[in-house]
Amino acid sequence: MSDAGILLEVRDLRTYFHTDDGVVRAVDGVSFDLAKRRIVGVVGESGCGKSVTALSILRLIPSPPGRIESGSIRLHRDHETVDIAALSATGKKIREIRGADISMVFQEPMRTLSPIYSIGSQIMESVRLHIGLNKQDAKEYAVHMLRSVGMPDPEQRVNEYPHQLSGGMRQRAMIAMALSCRPKLLNADEPTTALDVTIEAQILQLLTELQHEYHMSILFITHDLGIISKMADTVLVMYLGRIVERAPAVELFENPSHPYTQALFRSIPAMAAAPKAKLEVISGSVPDPTVTIHGCPFAPRCPHAHERCTADPGYTEIGPNHAVACWLYES
Repeated sequence: MSDAGILLEVRDLRTYFHTDDGVVRAVDGVSFDLAKRRIVGVVGESGCGKSVTALSILRLIPSPPGRIESGSIRLHRDHETVDIAALSATGKKIREIRGADISMVFQEPMRTLSPIYSIGSQIMESVRLHIGLNKQDAKEYAVHMLRSVGMPDPEQRVNEYPHQLSGGMRQRAMIAMALSCRPKLLNADEPTTALDVTIEAQILQLLTELQHEYHMSILFITHDLGIISKMADTVLVMYLGRIVERAPAVELFENPSHPYTQALFRSIPAMAAAPKAKLEVISGSVPDPTVTIHGCPFAPRCPHAHERCTADPGYTEIGPNHAVACWLYES
């Protein structure tokens, strides 16, 4: 990492949703660093706070009911460091950062791409805003970006609308839009969830190639450990709004240490399993998100839980860049 340095520093981030049923602590004290030109994978069950973390970084949390309660998100730009958490969610500064410094690819393109504008016009809007190209140059650039992400017949597709494209093409169009201003950080939120395995492999390969070509960092969010093993340099394991384990990808797969991480690995179907063998499941269920949990959030489901688990365990370094929030490793 000598050529990298830190691009993004997240410290004690807390993003809560104030609902009629109570306060949902979607992100509850998350801290991590994202180095330049590296891929950080974020894994965990649905509802653990992965997507809210990514949306918080771009100040896209719907308010009300959500808001960043505390913490910092420090982005190191070329000539300044900006605490995104302290910015107005609708101010000029964050609008400069979105697209130009940080972009996002969502899991459902049809919810993100406007149905009433062509693919080309949506890419052109971003580059005209951030790069200052005129209309003709912006359209040529849009064709170039579609070609760079492997879109077939980009000169034709640039004039088409989202409903005219297949799922894989829409995802490529969204990636082209996200990368059109050469951002330093791409938030990829389950970008292959709705795709078949062949298209999924193509999109993952495309993201890897573009990450090297553009020298950018990626925050890759998924529930699929198989994808993480191929994509990530470092992995964050989240549970109920908190990071319970952080490790280099190779180390995590060789030595998963938090009881929740171990349970995730045991629940993966094995190729060598006997026919009709039952899949192992994680016992219990995710607690009500509006209930305040004192201590380890996984304790109610953990086979190793004991009295100390009613207090926050903090992080224990058990190896190089490998930290676990669990009392089992206190010594």
